[in-house]
Amino acid sequence: MTVPNADDGPAPPHALTAPADATRGRFLLARKWAYLVSSTAYLPLTHSELEQHMLHLVNRLFDTIRREPFDPEAAGAVGTRLVEMKCVGPDSIRRTVDALGRALLHQPELAGVDRLAERVVLVLGAMMTGYAERLRQVTQQRQEELNRSLHKVAEDARRTHLIGHARFEEVFRSSSSGVALVGLDKRIGAINEAMAGIVLRSEDDLIGLSLFDLIAPQDAGSLGEAYERLESGGLPHLESNCQVVRGDGAVVPMSFSASLVRDADGAADHFVTVVEAESDLAGLRRSLSELSRHDALTGLLNRQAFRAALQAALSRSPVTLYHLDIDGFSLINAGLGAETGDRLLVSVAERLRSVVAQEKAAVGRLGADEFGIVVENTAESLPVLEMVGRIQQVLDEPVYLDGEHGLAAPVCIGVVDRPGPGTAPADVLRAAETTLRRAKDEGRRQWQLFDPPEDARQREMSELATSMAAAWETGAIKVAFRTVTRLDTRRQAGVEAVSYWDHPRRGPLSHADCVKLAERTGLGLSLGYSLLSEACARRAESDDELPLSVPLTIGQAADPDLVGVVRRVLGETGLNGRALELGFPAEALAAEHGETADNLCVLADIGVRTAIHDFGAARDAIFLEDLRAGSIRLAPVLVARQRERPGPDSAITPILTGMVAMAHRSGATVSVDGVGTPEQADFWRRAGADFALGELFDHPG
Repeated sequence: MTVPNADDGPAPPHALTAPADATRGRFLLARKWAYLVSSTAYLPLTHSELEQHMLHLVNRLFDTIRREPFDPEAAGAVGTRLVEMKCVGPDSIRRTVDALGRALLHQPELAGVDRLAERVVLVLGAMMTGYAERLRQVTQQRQEELNRSLHKVAEDARRTHLIGHARFEEVFRSSSSGVALVGLDKRIGAINEAMAGIVLRSEDDLIGLSLFDLIAPQDAGSLGEAYERLESGGLPHLESNCQVVRGDGAVVPMSFSASLVRDADGAADHFVTVVEAESDLAGLRRSLSELSRHDALTGLLNRQAFRAALQAALSRSPVTLYHLDIDGFSLINAGLGAETGDRLLVSVAERLRSVVAQEKAAVGRLGADEFGIVVENTAESLPVLEMVGRIQQVLDEPVYLDGEHGLAAPVCIGVVDRPGPGTAPADVLRAAETTLRRAKDEGRRQWQLFDPPEDARQREMSELATSMAAAWETGAIKVAFRTVTRLDTRRQAGVEAVSYWDHPRRGPLSHADCVKLAERTGLGLSLGYSLLSEACARRAESDDELPLSVPLTIGQAADPDLVGVVRRVLGETGLNGRALELGFPAEALAAEHGETADNLCVLADIGVRTAIHDFGAARDAIFLEDLRAGSIRLAPVLVARQRERPGPDSAITPILTGMVAMAHRSGATVSVDGVGTPEQADFWRRAGADFALGELFDHPG
């Protein structure tokens, strides 16, 4: 069987069977679509013929979604064809959108399509645009034909009253559109049968009634002004859309078309008003608006619409913006499946709506698992702290999506409270995103308030990060060496290789800053291995025999290729592994994934010395016991705290001395970084530390 395109003529009247070029999914969708649409309007087709037509249209939609390059406009012909098939009942387009919107997102044949949800939305939008345009053309053509007929009859009436009157009566009575003759006082003088059916009122109820008694109050004023302009000659013809109150109490959209009829002397005599139910057009416009402004899954504002809502709110009042990100959402998708993840997102959306139900607020979905809330502050608005608490409390409550797994949705939140007048929406959103990142850096279920000085620092770091790749290529990031000093003798005991970037504008950037920037730009492994290779090469070429220490980045420590890279560097440079010490970040050892602990043990087995850097958390004692690290380096925050509270009665002193003693009992040496004064050096020597680094010992070169 040959399947014509959506814009071909009617298909042959065969009983519908699944053809070779249609998957079972297409076949079933076409059958369901035909069933749903068949009950919404009179269609001059048998059910088999209708199903056949729908299969052609489904094929067209599938092909449009899958085609590369993607061009959704091809789906416009599907909407055009629906109108030509007479699928224009009050519920035809709504049922079409409901059926296709759900089904296309879950078709196995489309499962591998990139950004499927976005493509489905765009294709449905193009389809309905084609539907709307063709329906508009048909409606306009019908209205123009009717108006031409009425105008011609009226014109003829002035010449031959009797003939003209008969013709007018014929058109007036037989028209499928509602027609009312309205006096200059705006009261209804006569109606046709179609008018009574459209507004669900009898002729007796309508005759003598003011036309504006049928119009919803919010539209009556503007329609009345339009009639006044039509009568005065300021408007040649009236076209309007208004809400009409039907006899059953329902308020429905209608289209109004009116012309002024003059008598033989040219004086205004009465209005001819044509009324048509506009449920299809109005529903279509609302559907298109919803699709273009709302997220397909949650029904919340999408990012573009949320930005527009934020802009509008900023123009009216002081606002507070909350940017939320669900903690561990990827684990839910990986463990329970994307469908469960989607259901959780829908639940989060519903609960966020409930949180701000009493506020003048807008809620949007800004990303995969990111949401935004903008609140226009009033005297009754909740303070930021209370709002954050309410959000976290509501989302912490488990929801049982399948009756078995109780899922909570703890979030991190970035808050921008009352940005200054004139702040652009893009700047407010960017500030919220950077504040959210700061909150996530603190751990799970954290929140942060926008801090302008910190934001300026973050923006500067982002600017540096974007320029790091070029600096790397040009060799501006160099290797520097720091002195490792033995505290009991004050003699040099080794060197530590670090990265160093003398930025032309920012000035010198430390190794820690270089590592942070490299990790943000994807250069972490490259920077770490380049440092290792160059440091080992220069150490092998030197005459001294001082041990070389090289700190690893978190990415390096967990890299499955670390041992192989170290073997290769030692082989290429000829450096003895016992002369090299690699520092593993304690944070990397604490990670649930990666091969950090295995890497440390294997390197120790092949003769490379290892150390645990940033040691200080309770969990680190377990690493010290279980792993064979020969050295630990205390976390910089502990060294800084001792510097701030150097007195013998400081509570931090026994903690630090206890850590040093514990490391010695495990057979590890202890080093500290950040020693800047002789007094600090004396403290750490008395505390039992073996080695130290810092400004007190560093020297050029």
